[in-house]
Amino acid sequence: MLRSLLLPLLMLLAGGVARAQSPLNVTIAVLPPYSPDLSVWLANPNRILITVQNRDPTRAYDFRLAGFAENTDGSTRIETKDEYPIAPLRIEPGAVRTLNLNDFKIFDGNAVRFKGADKDLIGRTKLLPEGVYRVCVRALEFK
Repeated sequence: MLRSLLLPLLMLLAGGVARAQSPLNVTIAVLPPYSPDLSVWLANPNRILITVQNRDPTRAYDFRLAGFAENTDGSTRIETKDEYPIAPLRIEPGAVRTLNLNDFKIFDGNAVRFKGADKDLIGRTKLLPEGVYRVCVRALEFK
């Protein structure tokens, strides 16, 4: 059986620093080849690149990345935990910053919540359930 993991099928782009018109713009690029094996992604964190642009020319921001990965049929969802302790990321006024999977803890079993998937099975096998996946990343004000 062919396993497919097409993370960039639908890449949602979002930014958010607790305002309707956020000064932070977030984009994500997921680079091939795509694998259901999480150890492949963790060993190559630059295969998920997250670009954050601060459109405010006068203010720096402390933020954290949040988001999810889910398969398109909705049967599996992995989402970051807001309560998981992480260090703040900082972006200076008018700057652009490129981050990677080391900054976005979407495959860290302690930093995420699993829905519709067996966390222990994924932890043991390091394999995501078969499917086509999409990823969403947001920049949230660090509190």
